[in-house]
Amino acid sequence: MNDESCSMNKRQALIALAAAMIAAPALAVDPPHSGGGLTGGARKVSDGDNVFLRSAAQAGLYEVEAARRAARRARVTQVKQFASMLVQHHTAANDQLRRLAASKDVQLPNDMPEEKKQKLAALEKQEGAAFDRAFVREVGIADHQADIKLFQDAVRSAEDADIKQWANLTLPVLQEHLTTAQGLAGTK
Repeated sequence: MNDESCSMNKRQALIALAAAMIAAPALAVDPPHSGGGLTGGARKVSDGDNVFLRSAAQAGLYEVEAARRAARRARVTQVKQFASMLVQHHTAANDQLRRLAASKDVQLPNDMPEEKKQKLAALEKQEGAAFDRAFVREVGIADHQADIKLFQDAVRSAEDADIKQWANLTLPVLQEHLTTAQGLAGTK
């Protein structure tokens, strides 16, 4: 199989994965005002689960914003497409996370941490091909490696079954993002 058809197969798989993630009924959480969730009424979560939800929210906010900027500024078509896909996937995951957190009575941050703001500022200083490389390297690879570790830890140790399920369903999408970024960087 040549590189072009392999790339097309990956693109088609990503589109199917995105559609499945967006349509995934397993993550449908009742609105917070109903008092329901995946397993019933709102309830407190462990400190570890709370930290995971907050960390996932901050990472999601950052990755959507970085990807939005890359979708506008990237020069290479594949990097623009990757960034657009990240916006779509991470926005859907962030929405699911907000519903899940609300069902657990967890208040998520509305802004990314200062270190992520600094990373965005550094990315913004890049131009042209250097911007594309920095986005793929930092957001596509490094940040997704950190996300994958965070989500793997949650799959192993989350105490709340709904949180564990959400992390487990989201993890393959993050892994596919990393694989795609590695392909763009030529580092598989």
